[in-house]
Amino acid sequence: MERVPQCRRLSVMRPHGQALIETAIILPVVALASLSLVQLLWISWVNYNLWTASSYVLRTAALHSLAADSMRTTLAAAMAAVQPQLSMDTNSASSSYRQLLLAQGKSQLRSQWASRIEVLQPSREQLRDQGGVIAVDHNGLRFAGSDDQAAYIAARTIELEIWWCMPLQVPLAAEALAALRQALANPVQRFCQQRQSFSKAPLWGLRYRLQGPLLSTYQLVD
Repeated sequence: MERVPQCRRLSVMRPHGQALIETAIILPVVALASLSLVQLLWISWVNYNLWTASSYVLRTAALHSLAADSMRTTLAAAMAAVQPQLSMDTNSASSSYRQLLLAQGKSQLRSQWASRIEVLQPSREQLRDQGGVIAVDHNGLRFAGSDDQAAYIAARTIELEIWWCMPLQVPLAAEALAALRQALANPVQRFCQQRQSFSKAPLWGLRYRLQGPLLSTYQLVD
């Protein structure tokens, strides 16, 4: 039996060893990139739902005098779509209904501690300038008789900013984004970081700002 020289055996083993080392280095990077892509797609989907929910919240604010409870209830109901609603019994309507109620309950609970709805406009100063009440009836006559028509329009324009903290649940990517969150000088991310104790998963902050006309009387409440 012919013996293979030691130097030849080493030369044959060297490419295999190099391939293993390269795989060990590249594989975690590829895995992290793939998981990060999944997490970013999930964030994009939740952000789209927040955009839709914010439109409903703005409509509720316009029709219900910017009532905080009504706006928060609307936000929770709209964001229930991002809650998992899986059921093993696909033929049962009652099971699907229970899953929907559970998702709405979770969203309502999350809206209490992981969301914020800030009314940027009309401000308290604008309310005081309008005599404590911003009325919308007989709008044409009120506008024609206003001394400052620009201020009149601004006082009847709603501007809301809505924050929502979503859980990051994709392994590795969640920890990476949580570390990035700490480096960002962002008030929304700080808001979510302060509420981290309420969640097992890291939280990522989403924000949306929008404007619309006021369609109901808004009164100053001290």
